[in-house]
Amino acid sequence: NKMDGVRMVFADESIIHFRRSGNAPEMRIYVETGDRGLSGRMLSEIKHGLGAVLTARGAAA
Repeated sequence: NKMDGVRMVFADESIIHFRRSGNAPEMRIYVETGDRGLSGRMLSEIKHGLGAVLTARGAAA
């Protein structure tokens, strides 16, 4: 069910969840791990990758 976005669960039980905001024209990204540093690195990599895709497509990042 993609009603609440896309949720990815990895072998180490880390979770990345992408969903639309319910009250703003935004995408929300949630990262859950057992390590705050890992969560930050994962979020940074996701934001960098999405920024590159949006730039390549001519959208505002």
